[in-house]
Amino acid sequence: AMMRSAAGFHYVASVSGSGGQQTTGDATRNGGKQEISVSTAFGDEHFTLLLVSGTVYFQGNAAALQDQLGVAASKAGALTNTWISVVHGDGPYATLQVGINTSDQADETALQPTSVAEVTESDGTSALRLEGAVPPQNGAPAGTGHLDVAKSNLRPLVYFTSLSQSGLTLTSNVTFSSWGTAAAVSAPSASTAWTTLGASAPPGGYGNGGGSGGASPTPQPAI
Repeated sequence: AMMRSAAGFHYVASVSGSGGQQTTGDATRNGGKQEISVSTAFGDEHFTLLLVSGTVYFQGNAAALQDQLGVAASKAGALTNTWISVVHGDGPYATLQVGINTSDQADETALQPTSVAEVTESDGTSALRLEGAVPPQNGAPAGTGHLDVAKSNLRPLVYFTSLSQSGLTLTSNVTFSSWGTAAAVSAPSASTAWTTLGASAPPGGYGNGGGSGGASPTPQPAI
């Protein structure tokens, strides 16, 4: 409830295993911004997502264009760092849009707590640690984790998860800050519609890293 009702907040997510992923984001009630770096079969992907009035604006390097948007390798180089608009109904939209606003971030901070303990964060903040099970989500299996919330106001501070998938152990650590701050996010002055690119789903689906299936790492900072 704290996350959903907030005007906005900042978060930094780090995922280890399966290529790793770094996500820095600013969530607002109606949109937000993410900057993502992840290593996949396409290469080292770097891209930015803006969610404004229901439209996702994408800007990234050639590897990200191929994986996230399904752009052909022969066309990706010329579109590097071009803003591309993706709207509801476009192939990559469901993959890119998830996880950017405050409500989506709340959905992705899933935990079925079984215990609570008092802890002290690295900066000295007194917190309550809720530990328990992390339910299956976005194609990932169930795992375990904890959510630290400030003892004084119950604002989330740290969300940690651990799960096993395809013989690999994946851990994620997300930190939250700047509560109540709604970052200014606006649409770029010019963009190219995804529907004009002649793109199609890459192997395994949009944002799957060139694999044969499974969940996309793009929108989900918690896995």
